[in-house]
Amino acid sequence: MLYLNSILETSLDNQKIQLETYIKNRLLNNPEITAELICKDELLYKNIKKWLKIKLNSEKHYIHSKSTAKCAFRFAEIVGENPYQAKLTALLHDNAKITGDNSNHANLGAKSVQDDLGLCNRKIFNAIKKHSFHNSYNTNFEKIIFLADKTDPAKREKGLYETALILLSEGVDIHKVVKMLKLD
Repeated sequence: MLYLNSILETSLDNQKIQLETYIKNRLLNNPEITAELICKDELLYKNIKKWLKIKLNSEKHYIHSKSTAKCAFRFAEIVGENPYQAKLTALLHDNAKITGDNSNHANLGAKSVQDDLGLCNRKIFNAIKKHSFHNSYNTNFEKIIFLADKTDPAKREKGLYETALILLSEGVDIHKVVKMLKLD
């Protein structure tokens, strides 16, 4: 059984490396590619999700990342930020979350997106890096990723996401929404 697990792990590592190579080549060979084009390119986005699922090695974290991406997309639409950039950032926000000590997962995740995938976008990098640190976000975009992570209905108390949506839809500033929901 141990031998079989070793083979499976090697196979997953090889798949992860192949996916990183594919994604990096697609991104580096097209420096003008936007988050919207990445999200709308079904094959590329599907391969990014496959890479994430293998890297996380946790169905729970993977479901959280996909759900957070949906939340971020909707928040960004309301706040007036790029929803595709928010979706991609939120999908990748916990890419370095592993079992054990996760205290540095945000910094490691931001670096991984650049190094492993070749996604060199300062806005995405900063939002991933700051998503888990209270009061470290400076921009509305960074706050969107933080808010989506903290209100994700797949992981958090039911109703937080809906309340945030209502408040944002009513024009309440995103910084105030975070304070009102006591997420700071």
